[in-house]
Amino acid sequence: MQTTLLHGGHLITDPAALTDDGVITDGGVLVVGEQIEAVGPFDALHKAHPEATVLGSAHHLVMPGLINAHHPGSGIMAPHFWIRDDYLEPWMPDFLSMPPLDLYLDTLYATMRMIRSGVTCVLHMAYPRDWWDTGEESRSTLRAYADSGMRVAYVMATQDRHTLVYGDDAAFIKTLPPDLAQRVGTLFDELDDAGGGDYFELVEEHREQYVEHSRVRLLLSPSGPEWCSDELLVQINEAAERMDTGLHLHLLESPLERAFAERFYGGSVVEHLDRLGLLRPATSFAHGTWLNEAEIALAAERGVTVCHNASSNLRLRCGIAPVGAMIDAGLNVAIGMDSNSLANDENMLGEMRLVRNLHRLPRGLNFEALPRRTRCLPHGGPGRCQGNHLRRHYWPAHPRGGGGRRADRLHGHVRVSCR
Repeated sequence: MQTTLLHGGHLITDPAALTDDGVITDGGVLVVGEQIEAVGPFDALHKAHPEATVLGSAHHLVMPGLINAHHPGSGIMAPHFWIRDDYLEPWMPDFLSMPPLDLYLDTLYATMRMIRSGVTCVLHMAYPRDWWDTGEESRSTLRAYADSGMRVAYVMATQDRHTLVYGDDAAFIKTLPPDLAQRVGTLFDELDDAGGGDYFELVEEHREQYVEHSRVRLLLSPSGPEWCSDELLVQINEAAERMDTGLHLHLLESPLERAFAERFYGGSVVEHLDRLGLLRPATSFAHGTWLNEAEIALAAERGVTVCHNASSNLRLRCGIAPVGAMIDAGLNVAIGMDSNSLANDENMLGEMRLVRNLHRLPRGLNFEALPRRTRCLPHGGPGRCQGNHLRRHYWPAHPRGGGGRRADRLHGHVRVSCR
């Protein structure tokens, strides 16, 4: 089994502890196979393991691999199809009507772009590109991740209502001109008969294929409460608990979603989800842009994670999530790019910089909106959004603790410019 010693002039071992004891100067990481065996001063590790292959130098930075905590997995993104930014609701039909692609190649392209920016693990929120063959699409996408070397929490999503509007689709179709109503109704009938297969049958198929895979984890998803009946929400949650896996769903992304939820549920949608049993540590919400103070407190109490997508929320005019208030309440916050980064470059470091600066603004006289412990680097938080499963297996070892975790890491050269 291959033994490798990573050498870095700066070795980040615990991003949550920056800038105190979370960095080792002239540090090393001993990796045997794919497992971290030891972390500590480079000279001591090199002396104890002279047979190890050394990668890096005192001019390198070594740190944990980054996690993209919410991502549709698109390599060819919406702007490449001339889909311009807009409010979320009018933008979604354009996004969902992008033409089918070879999902294997598109996903591989997406993984290459993410790996280039330091991402070694992604939560992939699957959206269909070919609505008549969603089963084959998911098979192609999972095969691409398995071939790429990247870790993935693959989110299998479904819905059973409100496809066209926040309300009854049949009632909406009746308001359309007769010829258009007939075309839309026919399309709906065809989608009902599409060849994607039963959702739970497809989940079981993928589960059997990847249950022993070291880098692929399946998560379940009712796409969002606005698109799923209570019966479906409960059914998927119970299935996720039986499978011992995570639950991921969209929640309160836009102000229209907030207004609809309050009218439809007659109160807080978060409290409604809690009554249904969906609020638990293995649950993560995408966005949560319009969570209020009471909902933030409830989500924090239940151990839920919010996956914050700053660029996407700005581009789709959804707003700025109250991340400072979330952190103050003890709510776990992860960072995702949502295939919608500001510069279309899928640069996770750039997204982290945006999040840091966006939430540094003072709130009253509180000038430290993001405490130092919440630097926008990967720590326990993003791993939790994947159901607590990946976190305990591959997170880097702290020098005070033992090894034995998966060695996902970044190894970059530090360039210093002197003028």
